[in-house]
Amino acid sequence: HKKNNIDSFYMKPVDFSENEFVYGLQTKVNRQFFINPEVPSIEEHTKWFQEAVESTISQLFILVQGSSRVGILRVDNIKNSTLEVSVIILKKYIGKGFAKKALRDIEGLNPGKNFLAIIHNNNTASKNLFLKIGYILTKCKGEFNEYKKIL
Repeated sequence: HKKNNIDSFYMKPVDFSENEFVYGLQTKVNRQFFINPEVPSIEEHTKWFQEAVESTISQLFILVQGSSRVGILRVDNIKNSTLEVSVIILKKYIGKGFAKKALRDIEGLNPGKNFLAIIHNNNTASKNLFLKIGYILTKCKGEFNEYKKIL
């Protein structure tokens, strides 16, 4: 087993060629903590993804380790002072520090911005990750809580 070298990790903005990879992340398990947990059809996803690729208010990044795609980072409200972030890591790469690295990298690329994550109450792994990197619980609303990081 070769140890993952986090130094060869990088993020790249998505292009439409990543449609199938991103759709592959839309599993029932991954979506269980989404505001809309229903898995979209490939047609619904493709329409959403085309809009996401062309969006001027959101950006999607493919997370890459060496030559492997390990997940995706979504950043919304990029023209506002507070950016909303969400991240999905492929199951086999969970726990290796890629989500933390992606979130730190996006903070570094956006000095002076604040960050918001909306996390389902039962998503313990995400809650722990965001708290560990300096987010604080700012609002409880039903099944979801808001976590913010003020830079």
